[in-house]
Amino acid sequence: MRYGLRYSGDSMGAIKEWTQGAERAGFDVLWSQELHTSPFVYPSAVAGFTDRMQLGAGIALAFVRSPLSVALTTLDLDRITDGRFILGLGPGVKGLVTNWHGATYGRPAPQLKEYIQLVRLLLQNAHGDTPIQFQGEYYQVDIRGFNVPHAPVRERIPIYAAAMGPGMCRYMAEVADGILGQIMASRKWVEDVMAPNIEIGLERAGRRRGDLDLSASMTIAISKDVKKARRDLAKTVAFYCTVGTYKSFFAHYGFAEEAAAVRAAFREHGGHGPNGWSLVSDEMVDAFHVAGSPDEAREAAAKYEGLADSLIIGPPAYHLEPGESAEYQQAILEAFAR
Repeated sequence: MRYGLRYSGDSMGAIKEWTQGAERAGFDVLWSQELHTSPFVYPSAVAGFTDRMQLGAGIALAFVRSPLSVALTTLDLDRITDGRFILGLGPGVKGLVTNWHGATYGRPAPQLKEYIQLVRLLLQNAHGDTPIQFQGEYYQVDIRGFNVPHAPVRERIPIYAAAMGPGMCRYMAEVADGILGQIMASRKWVEDVMAPNIEIGLERAGRRRGDLDLSASMTIAISKDVKKARRDLAKTVAFYCTVGTYKSFFAHYGFAEEAAAVRAAFREHGGHGPNGWSLVSDEMVDAFHVAGSPDEAREAAAKYEGLADSLIIGPPAYHLEPGESAEYQQAILEAFAR
């Protein structure tokens, strides 16, 4: 199984040190994120001092950018990284896309499927002389007289899609080269919900399981102080309790009432203070994340063998100081070095 990490560091020197350490430790992919950072800057910044690792954007919000802009950025990054770039796309939640970015948000699964199809078409035809035309429900493109002068590094640049729910897994399995699991999606969720729906999507598109990389995500707090580690992970759980999109997700695990109580506490206190995450039980934390020793972390990761092809391992980050999250990140690097 391949292992991936997220970026760490708040300066170029720290990012460089972290990235080179991850490559020496044998990690396969380094993933950027989009919320507080841009998903495309980090892969470009570290390309020159890495040799082996793939560098992915995971995830970039699709609907806030034009497909042509993303296709050109992808071609640039694949050239800069010598063919090591992975484009990871996701819909994001509706409020973030519409209220923060002022973009439109349709039915997320069909819209993202169409977006990926168009980006793929652009990547495959940007270097030719023929018109590029696309007529879909969400995107209509008619490009003539345009030709990217740089030769492509690869015939096919991998496009991964964020997917968690049944419908998104089915749609993305039809068109994506990989599926990026969400950090709250435990092994049980991957096994019970994601994997069977991915199979449906693959069959619908006439594809095989080997045509797609299922990249699950796992949040781990490695520490001798397991009690504190669980409390730090509880803050991540609490954050997702406050997002309405995840109501059915928590209900699936039998935590509907607990999640509702956390939402109410955060609304009452404006989203600040310990009032929300203090209501997250250890049982709830353990249902989604892992707190414990390096051996326990490796044992938990090993359970994904045969189910996922890749595993992105990350530390708790929500409502933690950057230094606290960085300590957990360093412990992950050391525990999973190969």
